[in-house]
Amino acid sequence: MLRLAIAPLACVLVLGGFAAAEGADPVPSGRPKPGTSTARDLEYLFTGTYVPKESATYEPPGETERTQFKRAFVRLLEEAQGRTIPWKGEPGPSRQVAEDFARLGFRITPVCLPDDPIWMIHRVEGREQVAEAFAMRVGPDAGPRKPSSPAGRPASRRAGTVERVAVLCPHPRSDKYTEILGIRLFTSSRSRTFYQATARRKLLDPGGVPYDTTHRTDSFFQAATDALDSVWQDGLFIQLHGFDPRKHPEIPAGQEAVLADGTGRSEPGKQVAGALTFLRARHGSHFLGFVTSAAGLAATRNAQARLINARAKNAFLQVEMSFKLRDALTSNLPTEGDNGHLLLDSLAHLIGR
Repeated sequence: MLRLAIAPLACVLVLGGFAAAEGADPVPSGRPKPGTSTARDLEYLFTGTYVPKESATYEPPGETERTQFKRAFVRLLEEAQGRTIPWKGEPGPSRQVAEDFARLGFRITPVCLPDDPIWMIHRVEGREQVAEAFAMRVGPDAGPRKPSSPAGRPASRRAGTVERVAVLCPHPRSDKYTEILGIRLFTSSRSRTFYQATARRKLLDPGGVPYDTTHRTDSFFQAATDALDSVWQDGLFIQLHGFDPRKHPEIPAGQEAVLADGTGRSEPGKQVAGALTFLRARHGSHFLGFVTSAAGLAATRNAQARLINARAKNAFLQVEMSFKLRDALTSNLPTEGDNGHLLLDSLAHLIGR
């Protein structure tokens, strides 16, 4: 297991689209380049956590490590919720929480966006060793989500609060552009956390099992999901994926986005049903479908969906997107004949801004 010495928490300042580092570089790839947006700055930071397939190795964390990570993640959440914005003290969490993560081989880097501080949790040593990367938004909790509201989110959210929403990206680069879209969704909304895997899904562990975090229960990705799901009530986990329509002839032609809740039931729960109604009102059922049994797209074998649906305290929403749609969303270009390029905006509105 990696060991990290505790260094003073550096802060990456992101002001007016320019990111400059105070202290050491937050990730091995260096500092963000000037002239970029907030989302681009975080894209750059998370890109630095990705391990190239030529050098990547994966050793799944043991049960003790996962339990410790879950506890540390809950403590980090509690500290994030205890901060009022703007915060005048130290930019990072307490030394104790930083040490908890350091013992597991992670560092917390405060990313100081204007009036929107974010804590990034990532590896800084042994970059050939794959582990997931996370971001947590700092600010008071908005409380349980109310799916009955017209926009699918609490109608009376207090200004400056953070929604009980996690944005998950389990297949960066494998599902091309989902890592970019995930960061942009996180930064354009008031979601609490963002998760990203840091290697290709087909990377094998010493036992020959693929790294794919959606089918593993022995990952930090799963431990973080378990942490939030255990303390949240009426929260929402949005997981972004990519699919190839040519491999799924059961999906009607023209449906560029497919939603699933992982239950396999024909009728989704209240929160997912509210999200589906809201998104279809904006984009139409011809463009956006809901599946319960389509091979590989229903999320019934998804490890995070199974965990969340078993407790039934929170909701899981899988968003599958065609490459055509992901390309349009990334380049912000209109999609022919529909308004699919606005799907990311719709999801951000659904979460709350």
